[in-house]
Amino acid sequence: MRHAGGARSGLTIWMLQRVSAVWMVLVAPFVAWVFLAGPSEYAAWVALFQPLYAKLVALLTVAAFLVHAWIGLREVMMDYVQIMALRLPLLFAFLMGGLLCFGWAAHILWSLV
Repeated sequence: MRHAGGARSGLTIWMLQRVSAVWMVLVAPFVAWVFLAGPSEYAAWVALFQPLYAKLVALLTVAAFLVHAWIGLREVMMDYVQIMALRLPLLFAFLMGGLLCFGWAAHILWSLV
């Protein structure tokens, strides 16, 4: 049997998956409120995300979502894409897409004036 990696990396990934899931569950009621009964005008949205803590919570939520999605996509790719020459570019593309989304979210949050 081939050595698949250390137990520590598996534990770290498992913990990241669980922590990101818990964070998203804790933030979900607020996110639901914002989308269902939140402000309806642009100025009110800007005011909602103007404080630094709101920007940080929103960015942390985006990061948790992206980490959770990355781990899930990585596991699916490792299980179902057996051709390494296809798997690695796909993983790289997903990783770059996630980083691009994170940067875009940060840009949006910090450009609200």
